[in-house]
Amino acid sequence: MTQRRVYQTIYPYFITTNTKCRIWFFENEKYALLLYRTVVKACKIKHYNLVSFCILPDHLHLLAQKNVSADYPRTLEKVRWECDDYDFSYVKSSAGAQRRLSSLHDYTISNLLQSIKGNFSREIHIGEFWQSRFNFRIVNTEKRLSSTIKYILFNYKKHNLPRKYSKYPYIYCNKQKINELFF
Repeated sequence: MTQRRVYQTIYPYFITTNTKCRIWFFENEKYALLLYRTVVKACKIKHYNLVSFCILPDHLHLLAQKNVSADYPRTLEKVRWECDDYDFSYVKSSAGAQRRLSSLHDYTISNLLQSIKGNFSREIHIGEFWQSRFNFRIVNTEKRLSSTIKYILFNYKKHNLPRKYSKYPYIYCNKQKINELFF
């Protein structure tokens, strides 16, 4: 039986995903850089504020929060303009129709991870590169945020990895976003 995921927009998510069979693929800096770019691009497209992430040889830790900007919920006209190819012939001007159309751009963490995993796998031409599931927890206190950031930044030490894992492209940390969250 599949467990239902709880989606919220107030707090950031701490997400972990692994390569299939835990293969050490990201020792090669070329692939780490590609994953770095993929994560940044996917967060932008799926409307997530990227707070921090680390790339380790066989997995990725990611801290991201749903970007709930002032233009949500989108108006029917704005969605029509953004989705020129979409068939709107059945849509009537109702609140229900606007909710359905605004949900076209309302992405969940599952959508975010699907985008990251799928785009990276296509770039390297390897199908089924990632494990199908991922783990997440909601970071809802200052203490948890602090411990999560430290975990992400110093996770390479836990695994006795070289210092290269503490630098670009293996680490990303947006201090401005961290300060906006709780401090």
